[in-house]
Amino acid sequence: SFFGDHPMSYAGHVNATRVAASTLAVSGLRDLLAVQYAYGATAGVVTIRDGAVSASVLLQISTPASVGAGELYLPGQGIRADTGLYVDLGAGATGVTVIYG
Repeated sequence: SFFGDHPMSYAGHVNATRVAASTLAVSGLRDLLAVQYAYGATAGVVTIRDGAVSASVLLQISTPASVGAGELYLPGQGIRADTGLYVDLGAGATGVTVIYG
């Protein structure tokens, strides 16, 4: 299951969108609940913004200079985005899945 061994539950529906390039993953009022990401051999930073490339930063995740993947589960109701979830893959990431409600 998505939550695996993570003892978390969320009220309402949970959705996911995967992106392989910097883009608006989903528009509208959203709660970012979790992020899964893959990265290549270049160090970088995955940045999630509130709806646009120049909007407020909601979350940044540093990726190492080695091939791999990671995940981050946010507690409670997550991080609120007022206008959507814009994902900037940065230099090192090869794909990001945002899980949101």
